[in-house]
Amino acid sequence: MVQAKEFEMLVERLFKRIHLCIGSPHFQVAERALFLWNNEYIVSLIMQKREAILPLVFASLYENSQSHWNGTVHGLTCNVVKLFMEMDGKLFDDCEFDYRKKLNEKEEAAQQLQNEWKGIEDLANKNATAQQKQMLLEFTYQQLPQQTPNDGGSGPKFEENARAFGEVTKESSSDGMRRKSMMPTNKGAQGN
Repeated sequence: MVQAKEFEMLVERLFKRIHLCIGSPHFQVAERALFLWNNEYIVSLIMQKREAILPLVFASLYENSQSHWNGTVHGLTCNVVKLFMEMDGKLFDDCEFDYRKKLNEKEEAAQQLQNEWKGIEDLANKNATAQQKQMLLEFTYQQLPQQTPNDGGSGPKFEENARAFGEVTKESSSDGMRRKSMMPTNKGAQGN
């Protein structure tokens, strides 16, 4: 058995791992982790360091107690939750408050991100010039003949489409941005 001093040194690393095991979708992994609370000596060590341990394992205990698919794991989790509530009800309530606060913050962050993406999509949809260019580029691409590696893309239809593509990319942007396709090319370097 591990002594109290050794246990104290291992608490954080050990219970971070136990937290992951309790939250495992594999029922045997979660079940074995929860069986730790069936050992009276381990429970006495946990009771001494409950302020450090409960915050580490609370999320997986809470989630399992709400909706674990395996009945045995669900029952064992409820027993462990009840044990922690009896050990220190105030600590348990504090951990629950912190857990719910973190959940709300995650939901708000996800909603904010979704709103930002919607704003970006709205700006893109408002830019009619960009939509027209995109449609022309798609049409031009569809008109390109299927090329084999040997023909190198030569022929009158390819040259006509290349000119049309060049005309689209020469236009200045209405939003003041300079696109890569509008960058000047070094014509002297092409002759080499």
